[in-house]
Amino acid sequence: MRQNRSIIFTRVLIANSLLLTLTLPVYATAEQNDKKNDDVDVITVIGSVAKTGEMRFYDPQSVASVSQQTIAQQNFEKVDQALSYTSGALQGMYGNDSKTNWLKMRGLDVSYTFNGSPAITTGYFGETADIYGVEQVEVVKGANSFLYGASKPGGTVNLISKRPTDSPQGQIKTYWGSDHNQGIAGDYSGILTDDNSVRYRLVGTYRDRDGQQDYTNYKSYYLAPSLIWDIDNQTAVTFLASIQKTHGIPENGFLPAYGTLISPPMGKIDKDTFFGEPGYNYYSKDNQSLSYEFKHIFDNEWTFSQNYRYSHEKVDIKGVYASYADELNGKMVRNSFGQKGSVDSHTIDNRLTKTFNFADWTNSLLVGFEYQHTKMSGQDYNNYGDSLTDLYHPSYGYKPNEPYSPFLLKAQEYGIYLQNQLVYDYRLILNQGIRYNKIKNNGYWSGADFDRDYNHTTFNLGAMYVFDNDVSPYMSYSESFTPVYGYSDSQQTLYKPYSAKQWEVGIKYAPDWLQGEMTFDYFHIKAQNAFTSNGTGQAAQTLETLSKGIEFQLKTQLTEQINWNAAYTYTDATTDLSPTRTVQSPMIPKHSIATWIDYQFTQGVFDGLTIGSGIRYVGKTKDEANLPAGTVVPSYTVWDAMIKYDISRDLNLQLNAANLTNKSYIASCNYWCYYGAERNVTATLSYHF
Repeated sequence: MRQNRSIIFTRVLIANSLLLTLTLPVYATAEQNDKKNDDVDVITVIGSVAKTGEMRFYDPQSVASVSQQTIAQQNFEKVDQALSYTSGALQGMYGNDSKTNWLKMRGLDVSYTFNGSPAITTGYFGETADIYGVEQVEVVKGANSFLYGASKPGGTVNLISKRPTDSPQGQIKTYWGSDHNQGIAGDYSGILTDDNSVRYRLVGTYRDRDGQQDYTNYKSYYLAPSLIWDIDNQTAVTFLASIQKTHGIPENGFLPAYGTLISPPMGKIDKDTFFGEPGYNYYSKDNQSLSYEFKHIFDNEWTFSQNYRYSHEKVDIKGVYASYADELNGKMVRNSFGQKGSVDSHTIDNRLTKTFNFADWTNSLLVGFEYQHTKMSGQDYNNYGDSLTDLYHPSYGYKPNEPYSPFLLKAQEYGIYLQNQLVYDYRLILNQGIRYNKIKNNGYWSGADFDRDYNHTTFNLGAMYVFDNDVSPYMSYSESFTPVYGYSDSQQTLYKPYSAKQWEVGIKYAPDWLQGEMTFDYFHIKAQNAFTSNGTGQAAQTLETLSKGIEFQLKTQLTEQINWNAAYTYTDATTDLSPTRTVQSPMIPKHSIATWIDYQFTQGVFDGLTIGSGIRYVGKTKDEANLPAGTVVPSYTVWDAMIKYDISRDLNLQLNAANLTNKSYIASCNYWCYYGAERNVTATLSYHF
């Protein structure tokens, strides 16, 4: 069986190599679906989340993006933080966690892609790109498996890596901050040939900091070379690679409601308290990736694109965590866990596109084939631990029993997809898409064998009309489907596929008088087999989750000096725990607001100075499945701020503060409760050349 799969994979690579030889790589054809797209942000790199190579504002679906300039200005340290001011996005609900990204969109889980290639996230496996190496963060909101096959219903977050620029440029920066945060980063793009056809870039970082809790810390190293070769005016290829290593003692934010949200007679547990085991808790992750992006435009205007990505990840994590509080005796009962192993993933995606024009109609056709191959193996355990005799002053010294059991996953996914977009008179836009996926997986987990095949077809439809006054209403329907690997010990069954259907209506507005864009939408998502915490160390699947609500986003440059970004989200998310019990989805607030404004002085004594300020409000939440009836997690508001001064044309000094007032709050509760991230102040000195 192993030999047959190897033969299949080899044949796929050979077939694509022949196709590569016959055609050859990329210039994005900026087919103008509508006039207005030239006036707003359009991403035209191959690694874009859009299969056509460009994510357009005037498209009948809800999308968002965060640029590298915004990431640097607001000093976002992780990908999930970069979406702090994006409507529909919720981050930070697990407090400060350096080892991974925690993000929900529209009240549901999201999938990640790197330069348009899916990333594997199962158990503690999952790539977490260094944000300094990210050029752009893109988001397609809601259920949509047309893009990359298996995907989660909250949306898809795509990370576009920094790649060579048309002219030489470089940067070196160093920073210091709270919790002994320190690091250095470098970025240089150069040219190898006289005709500028071969360009390269090298990005690297080193980070070292303590965690929010006692005894926690982490270090990371990141190096990402890339190269672009413009073979001719119709063909180009981009090569991307990365090496990343992270290790340390991660934050252990699992805390009982008793002592955090609920105050016992002795008072609350301090937010710096560590309920892990010093000298035992440990985390190490190594990532390597290699990919290429290829495009060729034929003389008949057909465009062939191909993305290939290989990634390897090695994980070793173990620790002790708080399970529940023994309220009567003032003790903390702990569990232990561990996982170590590796995952190898290959993804190759082939697309043909062409735009046809006839009379007042424009028709853009996209047809593609995608193949993914994943092998994950290792061993893990979840086990009962000990009891700490004092909630407030833990006494350590426990050595956990480690009853590791092996696991193995082999998965293949074949996807064939077709999308057609009709545009009439640059006003009426009609999208139609269909994707057929065949997914094969087998292996064993928690002592249980599994061998399952899925055949699934998903659809997406959308329509938009651009009126003379630039008001552009739209509506869309889309679906998502993803298999879930592993075995649930608590439910004594293999996990079921995670699927959803989404309906959306909205309005987009980018008038000539407004240097910016505005969106308003209503979404309605029904998801099957979502996950919720149950205190066992393994998440349990629920029956149905219904998430509906509205989103508003405004991004505008009010004047040459003032930029303003505002977001509001209303989410009504409920979860069916059983056929007779429905609760408000834990962690998901009904209301959230985020707004950021910055001002750049351009003359006078303050010339070269930029100041910015942001407010993030997250409404109250509930955990009706685990907390006493009527218990509410209070809302909270945090204040972010920045000040930057250009010492010279090439040298600047910047100071950022997240949660400037050091607001103490509970971020959320889902069986466990989590303290929110405390104040983080960072000073950055940057030199550009």
